[in-house]
Amino acid sequence: MYTFKKANHMDTIYQLERIKEKTDKNPIQSCILRLFDEAVLGSTPPETECALILGRVWALFGRPNDPERYEDFYQYVVSAEDAYGNILYLEIYQYSGLPSIGGPIGEGFEEFENAANELVTLICSTEPIDYEWNGTYEDYDTFMKYSVKDGVPKAEDKFSKIFES
Repeated sequence: MYTFKKANHMDTIYQLERIKEKTDKNPIQSCILRLFDEAVLGSTPPETECALILGRVWALFGRPNDPERYEDFYQYVVSAEDAYGNILYLEIYQYSGLPSIGGPIGEGFEEFENAANELVTLICSTEPIDYEWNGTYEDYDTFMKYSVKDGVPKAEDKFSKIFES
């Protein structure tokens, strides 16, 4: 069982440094899991589900971190504290795919996957907050806007002039 709180973005960097010092392993920070699987959505457009996920995460942890500091559409750093006071740091983010949870991956980092699975359960059981968020997927030069109003998620996207003919 974990307690989750919003954390400082530098905590993930310090965490990787501490892991390397303790284990002499060079941990890889990557996607542990996606917050939902596109295949199970049925008739719900993935972008609408993505907007709903952000509303749920926002309800738990507040506004995303400053978008000017990251290449992600949105990004959070979250601490996961277990019953013994051990703290792991995870990232919740959406880059150019589906919302994901990231952290150290590979052999010996199973506790991060356990914490990520518990975080997914918490996120999916949380009611979304009303919000509006926009930004650009620079790799695809696409403007995105997500929002939730009265529990109804909405997602809009528009290619920049570069791709319009």
